[in-house]
Amino acid sequence: MIAAAYGLFHMALRRGMDLPAVLAGCVFYGVALVANLGATVVNGFVLPQLADAGGDLTSLLRSAQAIDQSIKRSR
Repeated sequence: MIAAAYGLFHMALRRGMDLPAVLAGCVFYGVALVANLGATVVNGFVLPQLADAGGDLTSLLRSAQAIDQSIKRSR
């Protein structure tokens, strides 16, 4: 993801960051990159720890993790 972001921003600088479409593309890509990294952290570190803690949320968290994994496999 970092290499793709570097490539995008390098291309955007060559095209001209003063163009509204180029700037908008960089902004939206940056927001999507941060959201994707946040989702990865939550799915990889937070959900497994919450599921291991037990309680009433265990089945819900395991279902959410299974759904997320099946979506990732279908891409």
